[in-house]
Amino acid sequence: MYELLFERSAARQLKLVSDADYKRIIARIKLLADSPRPRGCRKPRGSRTDYRLRIGDWRIVYEVDDERRVVRVFRVTLRKHAYR
Repeated sequence: MYELLFERSAARQLKLVSDADYKRIIARIKLLADSPRPRGCRKPRGSRTDYRLRIGDWRIVYEVDDERRVVRVFRVTLRKHAYR
């Protein structure tokens, strides 16, 4: 079991999400505690510890620290803003 940590910016971004999308996003983030690299997650180019997870038009960008067993979510954003 991994510990889930949210950066302040990710928590602020979650406030902008609609209620229906919020429930889907939070449910998927909770699953990261059991499986930090679920099927469908991708590693951005040039990154060693970061991953991104697609949920509809939304992207969750997070980091996995296997030694400390921590998943740190640092961005929840729309696809059009995720890769800038």
